[in-house]
Amino acid sequence: MNYSKIYQSLIENAKNRKINKQYEIHHVLPKCMGGTDEKENLVKLTCREHFIAHVLLAHIYNNSKLWGAVIIMKGSNNTYMNSRLYEIARKKRSEFMIGNKYAKNCIIPDKTRKAVAEANKKRKGIPTRIASFAGKSHSNEHKEYMRKKMTNRVFSPETLLKMSISQKKRFNKNA
Repeated sequence: MNYSKIYQSLIENAKNRKINKQYEIHHVLPKCMGGTDEKENLVKLTCREHFIAHVLLAHIYNNSKLWGAVIIMKGSNNTYMNSRLYEIARKKRSEFMIGNKYAKNCIIPDKTRKAVAEANKKRKGIPTRIASFAGKSHSNEHKEYMRKKMTNRVFSPETLLKMSISQKKRFNKNA
């Protein structure tokens, strides 16, 4: 089967039509392969077409990141998901998101924006991903559990180098 020809046909059809229903933005050349967010590299696809496009790309390039995208789109590894089921799931999820204040693109009041901005200023450079644990500490029991988990663990030389560099950066910032 000529996956490349099918993919090109799908992209060309999408570029030459106006889409009025729910759509997803797709990178013609995936970002993991050097694609950009420029208008020429973006196309609007239906949910079903988007799923099919990612399956085709994974077959064409046989790239682990592209196969990973397919797995993410279809859900857990033990679930069967074809393009029609993916489309239905996306539409149903979209219906549930209507009225949800935590949904993407919701309008956040200015008062809330200002409060979050002030709170972020007080963090003094603490990355968001660890800020929730800032000022707290693990129990001695948990520290012992972590110590046992890390004992006899073998790291590659590359990993050890990365860990060393990371720690040096971390402590140089705090010094």
